Amino acid sequence: MLNNSHRLHCGQLPYEAIDCADDQFVIEQLDAYSKHLVFCEGAKAANNPWFDWIKFEPVRGESMQVRTQELPATYVYQQGIALVPTGADTFIAGATYDWENLDSSPTAAGATQLREKIARLVAEPFTVSKHRSGVRPVVKGRRPVSLKHASVKGLWLFNGLASRGCL
Repeated sequence: MLNNSHRLHCGQLPYEAIDCADDQFVIEQLDAYSKHLVFCEGAKAANNPWFDWIKFEPVRGESMQVRTQELPATYVYQQGIALVPTGADTFIAGATYDWENLDSSPTAAGATQLREKIARLVAEPFTVSKHRSGVRPVVKGRRPVSLKHASVKGLWLFNGLASRGCL
């Protein structure tokens, strides 16, 4: 959202702070107004009161940043796990899927699962430099959502990309 100084606001904002009147959205605490408002909230969209009819099925996933000299960093490798090159000898490996535990902290079980799958693709030892976790905004039916609200003019939702957000 642009404020009166034409600065873009990205971040969390309580839904109650958004006033929808006269075909525009006003957020006084940001000194901001707009005729359009697009929510891109990730898994938190499940709590959006304007789009509460969309059935989200969030899933937690873990990934690792690993280093190995065995594989050329010019390909994406896929065999039960994806290894995506991010630089010389560096890859992002992932991901796990957990529909029960939606905590966003990495786990020992997730680390073990990732290490075992990486070891199937990489024969030589590899090093782990980062272990991450997050909750993906999966929508029932596994389809991304890009739609305008049925009755509130200018209100949009772009979400549900899950692990395909970079595609």
